[in-house]
Parts: sequence; structure tokens; C-alpha cells
Amino acid sequence: KLSQTYDGSAWSAGPDMVEIDAQVGAVGTLGAPGTPGPEGGGPAILFGGATGGPTGVNGFTWNTTAFATSPADLSVRRAEPFGFGTVPTANCWGGNQGAPLHQVNTGEIFDGTSWAASPATMTQARSTGGGGQYGAGTTSAATIAGGGTPPSAPPTQSAVSESWDGTSWSATPTLNYGRRGGGMVGETSTYALVFAGNADPPAPGPGAQGSTATELWDGTSWSATTNMANFKQYVAGAG
Repeated sequence: KLSQTYDGSAWSAGPDMVEIDAQVGAVGTLGAPGTPGPEGGGPAILFGGATGGPTGVNGFTWNTTAFATSPADLSVRRAEPFGFGTVPTANCWGGNQGAPLHQVNTGEIFDGTSWAASPATMTQARSTGGGGQYGAGTTSAATIAGGGTPPSAPPTQSAVSESWDGTSWSATPTLNYGRRGGGMVGETSTYALVFAGNADPPAPGPGAQGSTATELWDGTSWSATTNMANFKQYVAGAG
């Protein structure tokens, strides 16, 4: 349930979440420097996750001061989903569903009041693989990359990248390294970073124990950039 905030130089304890959650999806907006809150201080929406079971539907909101239970839950249970959007709207795609767990390519869209299933499908069924590798962009234009794919358990690392135009998904150039459980940051669909996670060789790092590999998306292709200092996996990113 713990939360922490970052003011640009140091971390500090924030208010507890409503309940214990893991593997949630989230979207948020930037706020004023030093203002507590996900991604620097703006309002945020959290959804899904592993809540009292393998997957959940619960939704939560952050108003820059406290967490609260959202009146709207996802229509189906899912953990480790990709999330992107501009609060008060949000997109939730992929993730793990069912028992036994399996990755899916379906999604839901939040209009500020309720979630509704989208008729579109991702180009590949997958989950984030446990990290903050959510997505970059808005409700109408976004990019997602990497994740974990079926049918193995734990899932296989994916290098797939795809773009969302508000209506449908289309394939974009792949990552240099397949990875799951990494982090992803970016406020637009044409500029983003992915980093760390369980990455396929020849990515720097011990593979299943994490990687330092970082890649930059410029709207056209992914390119390797400065690696992280330490191997990491199952990370979250904001910025």
C-alpha cells in the first residue's frame, strides 16, 4: 500500500493506497515540481492488478493529496496491463487474465465515468511482465513496446512495438532487445524511453536477473542510448 513521491532530488513517503495492490496499470499527468503525486504531482488513475487474487478489476484515483476508490471498475479482471492516456480519461490494454493466467490482446477505454470494451485488438497478446512498461502518449495517440507473451510461464520477452491512433493498433519497428518487467516513460507517442527489465541477449545484463539496456523511441525507430548504472527488473518509471 505504500506510495512515495519524488521532488526532483529526493524521495519522501506519501499517503497509503486504499488497498494492497501489485501489477496495476496507471496513467497520470505532470504537476508542479515538488507537488506530491504519481509522475510528479498531477491527478492519476490506477486500475486492475493482483488484488486478493491473481487478477483484479478495481479502480483507484489520486487527486494529488490522497488515494480513493474509483466508482468505476474494469469490466474484466486483468493484471500487468499497459496503461496510457490523459486524466480523466485512460486506456487499459493487454495484461494477464483468468485461471490459469494467460496474456490477452483486448482493451478497455475510460471516458471519465465508466470503462467500455474496445472492439480493437493489439497486434500481439501480452502483459507488461510485472514492470512499469505501460505506454507513452494520450488516449488518442500512443506507443507501447515490449512485455511478456504466452504461452510460457514466466512469459517470453517480447520486442514488439505498436502504435494506437485512437481507433486501432498498427505494428511499428521492434525494440532492439525483447524485454518484460522494464520501465517506460513518455508523454507523447513519438518520444519515449524503455529501460531495464528481463531482456534478451545480447542486451547488457544477466538476462533473467535484470538489464541496464535503455532504448529511445523517436517516432520512427528504437535506438540504443546510455545504459543504466545498475541491472534492474520489475521497475516503474515516471516522467
